[in-house]
Amino acid sequence: MWGENVWDAYGLEAIGMLDSLSWVKDTELALRILRERDPLLHACIFSPHKADDYHASLWGARLILGSWLVGNIEIAVVETDSEPPSDSLLARFSPKLPYPFEIELWGGIADFDGSIEWKEPIPFMDSHGNFRTHEPRKYVPVEVGECLPIKMWFFLGQCAYIARYPYGWNRIVIFHLKNRDK
Repeated sequence: MWGENVWDAYGLEAIGMLDSLSWVKDTELALRILRERDPLLHACIFSPHKADDYHASLWGARLILGSWLVGNIEIAVVETDSEPPSDSLLARFSPKLPYPFEIELWGGIADFDGSIEWKEPIPFMDSHGNFRTHEPRKYVPVEVGECLPIKMWFFLGQCAYIARYPYGWNRIVIFHLKNRDK
């Protein structure tokens, strides 16, 4: 669908609108603190591909972190029985998730790597420790492994939810952007 790396284009356009690059140091510091305090959340928010533009990755992470810190993003963490494999093996991979969750993975043949759903209400938490129940939901996009932060922000803006399943983790973090429900 995308043909070109639009994530870098959006990030660079946003960067061009800033008058200084002091936001880079601020974002790098915030990410360093997040990595020390919550490595899983850091792995979900900031896992840019080596070939992608670093500033575009920082810009996407800044959007997500800013929304998280002011309480506009909520998360739910789902335990799995295993870490995700590489993209080429995703279609044959089916991690076990606790009820009421179900996941289907197909790999990098689409805009995202699979979808997750839940069949009963589940609690989500914001950065202030407040919980809110979310009703059952189908077809929440899942990004496995690395995911450019601006792409993650794009999915949050499009469908209010995105699930991240980073390499090396046996947990899935589902993100929800408040006021974007469809």
